[in-house]
Amino acid sequence: MQPLPASLSQKDTSCKYCGVSYLIMHEIEKYKTEIGELKKQILILQRKNSQSASLERNNNSQVQLVAEMNAALNHELAGAKVELENQKLVSNQMEKQVIKYQIKLKDVTSTCFKLQDDLQQIKSQLFDLKQFQPFSGNVLQSEITRTFKILSLQNQTNSQQQIKIKSLQEEVFQLQAENAKLKMELDLEKKQTSELKIQNQFLTHQIEELNTRLQEHLLNEQKLVSEHEQVKEKLSNQLFQTESSLQNTKTEFKIQTTELQNLKTDYKKLNENYNQLKEKQTKSEAQIQTLSAQLQQKINELEQYKLQNSSSSSQLIQQHKEQVSKLEQQIQDLQKQVYELNQKYLMQSKQLDQRDSEIRSLNSTMQSLQLDVNNNKQQLAANQTQITQLNAQLNQLRAQLLDAEQSVSIFKSSNEQLKLMEKTYVDRVMRLEIELKSQTQQDKLQSQIQNLQQQLTAQKDSNQQLCAQINAILAENASHKQQLDLNNKTIVDLDQKNQFLKEQIELMNKQLKNAPSEDTEKLKAEIKKLQLTVLHECKERNELMRVLNELRSRK
Repeated sequence: MQPLPASLSQKDTSCKYCGVSYLIMHEIEKYKTEIGELKKQILILQRKNSQSASLERNNNSQVQLVAEMNAALNHELAGAKVELENQKLVSNQMEKQVIKYQIKLKDVTSTCFKLQDDLQQIKSQLFDLKQFQPFSGNVLQSEITRTFKILSLQNQTNSQQQIKIKSLQEEVFQLQAENAKLKMELDLEKKQTSELKIQNQFLTHQIEELNTRLQEHLLNEQKLVSEHEQVKEKLSNQLFQTESSLQNTKTEFKIQTTELQNLKTDYKKLNENYNQLKEKQTKSEAQIQTLSAQLQQKINELEQYKLQNSSSSSQLIQQHKEQVSKLEQQIQDLQKQVYELNQKYLMQSKQLDQRDSEIRSLNSTMQSLQLDVNNNKQQLAANQTQITQLNAQLNQLRAQLLDAEQSVSIFKSSNEQLKLMEKTYVDRVMRLEIELKSQTQQDKLQSQIQNLQQQLTAQKDSNQQLCAQINAILAENASHKQQLDLNNKTIVDLDQKNQFLKEQIELMNKQLKNAPSEDTEKLKAEIKKLQLTVLHECKERNELMRVLNELRSRK
């Protein structure tokens, strides 16, 4: 018996002394390395799951913020639309009133001019009458009385017309005050429109920047999705390779089982031979005992015969001694054969025990590997669902961006309408200014102007509040951008980790080729630990998926 060699190589397929194959030990080492790789992959997938959960939370928060911003913008747009409609109604009413008052002014001015012409004619007639005195006193008195009556009637009509003129002048002053208010409102609206133009330009610039950034972000996400798909393909290839290796191991296991069955049959045959040899040994021992008894008898007889015939018995003694030596040699040969058979039986029993232990370890490793493969498949399915969810979230964000762009376009169209309204207001104000240049009474107008200034200050405050709201919206957009940048960074970190894992897998595959053999008990302990860790991770993963489903259902 000689010991096993200290080191083994892949070329050494079987033992030089006993003929046992070393393939089982190499397979065990391969399974060990595969188990280590699966452990690392499980840890990596746990990290990915945690990171994907954080990404989902960030995306959900971003979606909520975008929805809130959209709601706020829609509310602001609705308020602006209502204000514009109110302003349009007020402006239309004022225009109608101005047109009515202008018509009244024209009528009053025409009547005044007519009355002035009549008065001048009457005055000229009176002057002519005073100068003309050839007529008689009665005729003159009658004409004078008649003229005085006419003048009294005309004075009454003039007084009534003056009252009407005063009322019309008051109305004109009111219209002037209202026109001044309208001028002030127009100036304020011009300022507001200029400010809104600046804000719109700033917002359009920011929207363009956001669109460019979002396009870049979408391109990066598409690249990441393609890379994730490549990683999926690689993992699927690895799984296919592992399944093929498992099938190969199964075939080898079947071959080994057939070999074991053959060995068992050989073992049965050896046991039968051993029993036969034992029977032969017992028979030979009985023969030896009988021969020894016969020898002793013959020795006794020889001694007696020596005493009787010392000369003739020497030859017989030599013959008997030769027979005894032959028998002793046969006995020794039989003992050697028995010893060798015992040794062979012990070696074969040890080999069978080793094969049984190896088969058990292989069965356990096969079961653990199948569990790991199933877990990897489940993880791949979970990753696919997560990627589909991320794609759906991206589509939602794109739709929200399109809605925001539509709202911005609507806002721009409303601004254009405001510009047109401003132009119409400016034209009307110019007309009113041309008509009101000849009119006075500025005290009332100043009081009305002060009231308008107060209204303007209130509108300025409201505009400042709107600017503050717009700045807050811009700050929220900046925070969204920061969150998107963080998401991009996390995705880049995941890609780097995937590359690092690929390198580790390649190194582990290289180490598998030159890995040394270890004890089966350690393998069993490691396999049990792996099974426990895998079960724990599956439970945690199921809990995480349950929590995510609850959150989605709440949303």
